[in-house]
Amino acid sequence: MTAPLLVVDGDSFAHRAFHALPRSIRRADGSPGNLKTIVLKDDATPDVNGTIGQVNQSPINLNNQDEIAFRVDLEGSLGGGADHTAIYRTDGTGPLTQIAR
Repeated sequence: MTAPLLVVDGDSFAHRAFHALPRSIRRADGSPGNLKTIVLKDDATPDVNGTIGQVNQSPINLNNQDEIAFRVDLEGSLGGGADHTAIYRTDGTGPLTQIAR
């Protein structure tokens, strides 16, 4: 029997990953950043027809009005596979605005 090439200790891996994160996120001038949660999995969609599934790996875009736009998969929508993806935008202070579905 040959020896394993790699052994991964999950607890050690998670511990190291946690400590690799920065203590805070700061702007270039050193002032504190202000991260904000925009959307979470299982949040209701703005039209209440399904819930937010997974945020897709497509680019997240920022427009010239400081609004963020992103594409998500939807779960539990009335149209099933016919309306299972949407694009939303928000400025982070108000509700999501649907751009396409």
